[in-house]
Amino acid sequence: MNTLKNILIILFLFVLSQKYSFSQKIIIQVIDSSYISNSAGKKIYCKDDYNCILSYFNIGDKNTKLSCIRFLKSSDGGETWFCASIDCPAWEYDSSIEAYKYNVRSIPLNFIYTDYEELIGGFSNGQIARSKDYGKTWVKERDTIFDYFETEGLSIIFLDGKRALGYTNQIPIGKGSGYGRIFISDTNYRNWKNIPVPDSLNIFMIHSIYNFYNKFYILHGSFQNKFYYFSKTEDFGINWSIFKFPIKLIEPRGAKMFFLNDSTGWVTLNYKDSTDYKISVFFTKDNGNNWELISEMNSYYKPKSLLFFNNEEGIILEESKAFITKDGGRSWNILTYNGKDSIAPYTIYSYFIMKKNEFLCITNEGIIFKLIITDF
Repeated sequence: MNTLKNILIILFLFVLSQKYSFSQKIIIQVIDSSYISNSAGKKIYCKDDYNCILSYFNIGDKNTKLSCIRFLKSSDGGETWFCASIDCPAWEYDSSIEAYKYNVRSIPLNFIYTDYEELIGGFSNGQIARSKDYGKTWVKERDTIFDYFETEGLSIIFLDGKRALGYTNQIPIGKGSGYGRIFISDTNYRNWKNIPVPDSLNIFMIHSIYNFYNKFYILHGSFQNKFYYFSKTEDFGINWSIFKFPIKLIEPRGAKMFFLNDSTGWVTLNYKDSTDYKISVFFTKDNGNNWELISEMNSYYKPKSLLFFNNEEGIILEESKAFITKDGGRSWNILTYNGKDSIAPYTIYSYFIMKKNEFLCITNEGIIFKLIITDF
């Protein structure tokens, strides 16, 4: 009888452990943000544990009343910041109209900070530019391929090995062919080439994209329905295969993808079904040929990122919530701060990973803080 009782107790404790999760402790370190107001377009990039650059714009210039862009620099891992540059619209002479006009500065959609004290930025028209004075002046390059293809709203991702990946969700108008165009540069951000995407994929809204040499993986929606899809090519776009995630959606609300290598990856789908707002997590170990639904949870907020540090440990980061896993995504613990299901008293706008458990974050209001997850 005692043996049976002990077995029942063990089973009860096991079920309890599966239903309830105990979150890690969160430490919030607020950093002086006196330079930053409630602005838009805030981005952080760190080239190592100490040297970081933060950009933001929509800072009103008291003379012109037009928006400026400012770059801040930190040499101590984000603890303190100083203004490295500020650039505002200015009157400049335009010989084509023989008059002066305001020259509104171009704002990089994304940038990296190199070991050579140089910023490399990507712009929406396909330009890659370099700056040696923290964004005040840029030396721009634009490949001739972007004179042929429509590239309005081009998104730039900087890859390892000094390459860049560009993609756009714009419907083609007059030039080139194919929805969801993809471009990749050589190892010096030059000599771009187009990766053909057939119209038959009906790509609408690329949510995430990965590149492994000749392989391109795309997580996207479709013009035809409200399903999410994973499409891939392993020969630079000559042949494509497609996988439809079997989730019936009432309202798609975004999706994220992360690959550790070309074979092992995860996808989170955020949506509303007939009952609630949810996140479904899928896993692949065969290059995306097959995807397994491994977990689901309720969540209204849209994930900002999905990250895995190895085969077991990962995090889903939302603007005000976070979930962590230690079993490859099959179960998730929600992180709490001061007894609430939120990761901070602020809403995260953007962040940079300093260490596995340490995130340098900036809020919508311009507050810089470090999010530290203990025991992770």
